[in-house]
Amino acid sequence: MTSNGPMYVVGREPSTRRDYAGEEKQRLRSIVDQLTAAVADTEADVEKARAEATAEIAQLRRTTSEVEALLAAERETTASLRDQLAAAEQQRLSAESARDEAVHKQQDITDDYESRLREACQERDAERANVAARDQTIAQLEAASVSDRERHDAAVAQLRQQLEQLTSEALRWSSVVQAVERVLAAQPADEGDRSGSAINVTPPLEPPTPVDEDDEPLHLNDLVPASSPPPVADAAAASAALPDPIDTYVRQLLGTAEQMYEMDRDAGRPAVEIVDRLVAHLRYARDLVVRRVVGTADGNAVFRRVLSALLNERSEQEFGRNLASAVSDLYGDSKNAEKLA
Repeated sequence: MTSNGPMYVVGREPSTRRDYAGEEKQRLRSIVDQLTAAVADTEADVEKARAEATAEIAQLRRTTSEVEALLAAERETTASLRDQLAAAEQQRLSAESARDEAVHKQQDITDDYESRLREACQERDAERANVAARDQTIAQLEAASVSDRERHDAAVAQLRQQLEQLTSEALRWSSVVQAVERVLAAQPADEGDRSGSAINVTPPLEPPTPVDEDDEPLHLNDLVPASSPPPVADAAAASAALPDPIDTYVRQLLGTAEQMYEMDRDAGRPAVEIVDRLVAHLRYARDLVVRRVVGTADGNAVFRRVLSALLNERSEQEFGRNLASAVSDLYGDSKNAEKLA
């Protein structure tokens, strides 16, 4: 008998077949026992494997739980990181927007400062040009002052010479008068006695009195008697022959004021500012004249007289009209300007 069924051997005897059957049974029983043992071993192995598998499954489940917990934690961390990333992205966008705004603002400030710098440079160049023009004007004024001083010194020297001559003439006439008075006092009481000696009316010559520069200026009325008209006529003729240096000085100052007026007009200054500056120049010129003739003449009257002449000369010109406005502001009333004109 085989595993597929009973095996029959043809041609054998029954006793042989029984022995063979017994052997087969023994062998089959042995195989069954082996199979049973194998099955038992297999079942033990299966149980063992099942136990190991169960343990592994439990371990896998625990690992899975741990992994799921880790995954959940990672998901929460990822969500938190996403939120942080979104917040960081929002902050980055805000920072970029603020940076762009700051850049634009800084650019605007830079442009503004550059514009102010250009304007300051232009104003500086204009002021340098004005300073150069003023330096030139000051140099002209200094040259005019030197020339005027020279003319003034020459006029003073000429006046001193004429004063010495007038002093000598006045002393001569005073001596003549004194001699006549002495002769008249020495005549006898008898009017018929005319045999007296001739009268010597020749005046004694005396040196002229020296003039000190620190003393006050002498006047003709103090030296010449009222009864001697020839010295007065000579003094008037001498005064008419001399030029007036004060008028020339005032003319030069007013000419300088007109030059500065033209420079202000060429520089494009407003009309109001031009008139204000012209008033300042006139006031300064008037102060110079008053200080120049202090103690000898009315400087303000001399200045107004020359200014009136200049105003009449330039009345039809633009400078004359602005000069009239400046005179009105200088003397505080438009009627004074009308009086000057």
